[in-house]
Amino acid sequence: MKGEIIVTKEAFKSIFLTVLVLLSITLTFSIWFYQTDYKSITPPKTTTVSIADSKNIHDVIKPYLAISYRGDRILGQDSEESVSKLYELFQKGQYTNVSTDVKKNLPSRGQNPSYEIVFPAPVTIDTLKRLFTFNDNFTVRNNLYVDRIEVFQSNGNQGKVTAVFRSQNDSAVFYASVNRMNTKQLSDAITSENLRKYLRQSLSREKHVYLPIDKTKVNSERVFYRTLDLKRYISVLYKDPDSVSNTKNTVYSDGSSQLEENPGNILHYIKFNPGINKNKDDQDSVIYRSYEFINGYKGWTNNFVYDEFEPSKTHSQDGKTGFRIQLGNYFIYNTDNLGRYLPVVKLNWESGQLTELYSTLIDMDPIYSKTTYELEGANEVIIELVSKHIQPSKLEDIKIGYNLSNLTDSDSDQIELTPGWFYKQNGRWHPVFTEEKNFIHRGEFE
Repeated sequence: MKGEIIVTKEAFKSIFLTVLVLLSITLTFSIWFYQTDYKSITPPKTTTVSIADSKNIHDVIKPYLAISYRGDRILGQDSEESVSKLYELFQKGQYTNVSTDVKKNLPSRGQNPSYEIVFPAPVTIDTLKRLFTFNDNFTVRNNLYVDRIEVFQSNGNQGKVTAVFRSQNDSAVFYASVNRMNTKQLSDAITSENLRKYLRQSLSREKHVYLPIDKTKVNSERVFYRTLDLKRYISVLYKDPDSVSNTKNTVYSDGSSQLEENPGNILHYIKFNPGINKNKDDQDSVIYRSYEFINGYKGWTNNFVYDEFEPSKTHSQDGKTGFRIQLGNYFIYNTDNLGRYLPVVKLNWESGQLTELYSTLIDMDPIYSKTTYELEGANEVIIELVSKHIQPSKLEDIKIGYNLSNLTDSDSDQIELTPGWFYKQNGRWHPVFTEEKNFIHRGEFE
């Protein structure tokens, strides 16, 4: 009896060991050959952050001025509608046979009319490729920038069309043949009765700007504004919003970066130590990257237009960009600079990463036009600047625009925008004239 019990125990052990061996073989086989069906796995739900609207790149990076060269005359138009029509024709063209050999074969001004669009700030080559259609895989140095494009046509309307891509000092960067375009279309887009004479003025670093010679009538504008909640931007600027704590009343931080609301409804974000981005050589330029970043969270709360670019001195993929609010034909400026309102979004990129962001937290809606201002012509502007010992050759820009610092009431939800001339020096905008000087004619609009 005792022997039978021993045999039974041994048999049980053998069976148990056999089962363990078979299980081990099965598990090993599964580890080696089993493949997960990832398609059947439901991904976690993600929330898309939307602050306001997204925009087509052509509505953000666009020219502000159209120029027509006719003999020795420079005619121009700053109407947003007319400039947009010309820009659309430039977009429809197909640019081929691109060449950087600008020392020969370039058409010259004077023999036939030419048409030019001027951007508010320089545009990088990779951004140009997203704005226009190039059929060739051409190579242009990354440190060359374009801020104006001029189109010529030779031998009448049936002749060859050539586009010259120029820098701020009017030097040719490269040129191309253009298909699907003729100057008759361009001429129709900016009708002669609306063209005005312009003066070409040289500024700092031989930059050329165009200023209307005759007086310009511009209406002041009354706008309603509302403020945006800073907290909505936490999900935009932080990958893990749950890691962000409220250190002060309007200051948020995750330890490596900080988001705060500065006086005047101004968002300020700063990343303390961006580190090193090893893949930054493969990134797009900061201009397109900035547009994509804001577009990604639908951050166009106002009619922002690209108007500022400062490339990094150490790396072509880094630098600063800016987008400014445009109302009608003109940009909005705050000559107080650190005043109550900021009409821009500014981004700074280092090591291929966003390290600083300034953005207005106000959303504007025009209500009505109030007063007519007749602004001085180009020669009066230059005389006024020189009388103040301000040399145009030391300036970065001169433009007509609206002044945002003219407030009706500190507690009001309305702002009056006053038109005038502005100049840019050392990165800051200033009025050319006092309000009494440029206020020439007053009249109510219905």
